Order: sequence, then structure tokens, then C-alpha cells
Amino acid sequence: MAQGRARFARRFIRHWAALEAFAQEAGFPAQHLVLRLEGACDSGMRRGIDAWTGLEDACAWALATASGQALAETDGRAHANPLRMANIGLAA
Repeated sequence: MAQGRARFARRFIRHWAALEAFAQEAGFPAQHLVLRLEGACDSGMRRGIDAWTGLEDACAWALATASGQALAETDGRAHANPLRMANIGLAA
């Protein structure tokens, strides 16, 4: 079984400044992000966020919900996670 480094992080956010700080810590925009509505499945999610304007739009969408809170997390899919892509390159 192949194993290697990858970046996975998540944080509940209630305002743009918290999301912006999380994004910078996560290595955004190279590391793509996902925003989920609290307790939501696929229909309450924005994936593959890879630009600041897209992140701002997704933040406004998520925070407009009844709870006013969203879960921000790193996108774990290989094409959206630079460390996973590096590991795939080593394995090839």
C-alpha cells in the first residue's frame, strides 16, 4: 500500500476573515478548498474552489444559510491537493 504526505484540514467559519485565514494556512489557491453547509451532504457543498473570487462567492452562499456557519476544508481529491499530486508523481 502506498502512503505519503497530504494536506487535510478543516475549520468551522462564521465570517470571511476566518475563511481567508484558513485558506492562507492551507496553501490556497494551489490547495483547493471545499465549503459545506452545516450538516449537509453533496447538495450543500461547493467543491474545487481554486480562486479567491470563487472562495468569496462560496463564502457568501454558505453564510447566508439559517445557521450562518459553514465547514471549510481542504479538497482531498488528488488533482486539488498538491502534496497528493507529488506523491502520485513519485509512484509513477
